[in-house]
Amino acid sequence: MQWIEEHLLDDADPELQAYVERLGAEMARQMDVPVDLQLHFYVVDGDMENAFTTLGGHIFVIDELLTVVDNENSLAMVLAHEIAHAVNRDPLTGTGRGILFQVLSSALSGGGMDAPTSANLGIEMTLNAYSRTQEEAADSMAVGALAARYGHVGGVTQFFEKLGETTDDDDVPTIMSSHPHLDDRIEAIKRQVQREGWVPGDVSPYPASIRALVSSEL
Repeated sequence: MQWIEEHLLDDADPELQAYVERLGAEMARQMDVPVDLQLHFYVVDGDMENAFTTLGGHIFVIDELLTVVDNENSLAMVLAHEIAHAVNRDPLTGTGRGILFQVLSSALSGGGMDAPTSANLGIEMTLNAYSRTQEEAADSMAVGALAARYGHVGGVTQFFEKLGETTDDDDVPTIMSSHPHLDDRIEAIKRQVQREGWVPGDVSPYPASIRALVSSEL
């Protein structure tokens, strides 16, 4: 982790870091996090709208993601999804080896966060690293945590909807894909919300200082 931080990841604004840490801690309190799992949140500078989880409960948020999910509730959903992966130990199913391979490849090529080899890091981890079952389980846990934290599920699907505007996965048959199609994920979340009787609600905007920082990223 120290090597990754020093060689591949540029720190984002410390105020963004503190905000995401607080929000991540709040969402973790809504979830059944094992006592032996210490969560660590990192906001890093990059040009991907993404977040990912590595071994040991290390959760990374690329600051560009905060320009896509434009409210606290939607960001909380993303963080809860990544926390769920950590709680379920999903990175132990092979993601760690994939991360190591890509990190070393990037290092050998002299690349940084903007190099093609490392730019694929977050994409591979969030879209390809976990099975459909693991992604669906993480979505389900995250929706429950969102409802518990805010008393409603406003903003629950915004990230997937925004991702769908720039990602075309319709050409990939579900059986050949290691992650659920975005439309399927959104529909599964809506079914869960209806089944549980959760209601939509108004989302909370980012605090003014965070909005200013996010706007500067546009």
